[in-house]
Amino acid sequence: MTSSTKTIIYIIVGMCIAAGISLGIILTECVIRPLFYATRPPFRAAHDDGGRAERIEREPDPGQAGSPASIYITVLDYIWEKESRKGLDPKCFPGVIGPHGEQGSWQTTPIYRADIERLWKAIGPYNDAECRYAAYVYLKHYAPRVGATTHYELHQLYRRGAKGYRKWKGQ
Repeated sequence: MTSSTKTIIYIIVGMCIAAGISLGIILTECVIRPLFYATRPPFRAAHDDGGRAERIEREPDPGQAGSPASIYITVLDYIWEKESRKGLDPKCFPGVIGPHGEQGSWQTTPIYRADIERLWKAIGPYNDAECRYAAYVYLKHYAPRVGATTHYELHQLYRRGAKGYRKWKGQ
């Protein structure tokens, strides 16, 4: 075998490997991952007295198809738009802290983050995926308690907190 034949074989093998990797990525992102996330039961961490984390079931993510909480999808998008223009507002960039301690594109305050830690887990103010699910957990917990039903009322509940919402409604 000559060196030019070996070179051609190496190029063909390299192209096959690259095509296989590309196909694997496409299958993972487009086929396998949606199937996995659509069928796996969601869990959250809960701490027992010993401080050990255990897995307990929670309600499905609001983005899952067939979720009873799918009405919250539009509310969460509305909140994200109102709070930071979907992360494009300069007030939500890392390092910028508002007058009441607001941080991140969801404008989370230290009091809100402590409440979310009590309800679910500790979140980082700049992790948009965690903040979105935390907002869902927060609204799902407090909306029935204060009677918030419309999109506007749920946004006000998120902005003002439970006590502020009750004052705003005159309850």
